[in-house]
Amino acid sequence: MKFFTVTLIALLASVDAVQASTNCRYLPGDPLWPSKFEWNLLNKTLGGRLIATEPPLAHVCHDPTYDEAKCQEYRTQWQFAPIQWVA
Repeated sequence: MKFFTVTLIALLASVDAVQASTNCRYLPGDPLWPSKFEWNLLNKTLGGRLIATEPPLAHVCHDPTYDEAKCQEYRTQWQFAPIQWVA
């Protein structure tokens, strides 16, 4: 239990530090995106209510699922939350 508490505190502290230092949005695969272990740990504390974005929201802006029209929709929304899912 002590390991769990220490790990959770460290995870939350790192999230606060990242949020305080930048306005960027991180996506799965980015260096600051939580590892599977960190994601599962946080998800467990929230009763399994996190929703993993698989594929990442802007997958239509990258190969192999690139779609110019759908990517442009994301570009127009990217500054605003919540962003709408483009299938």
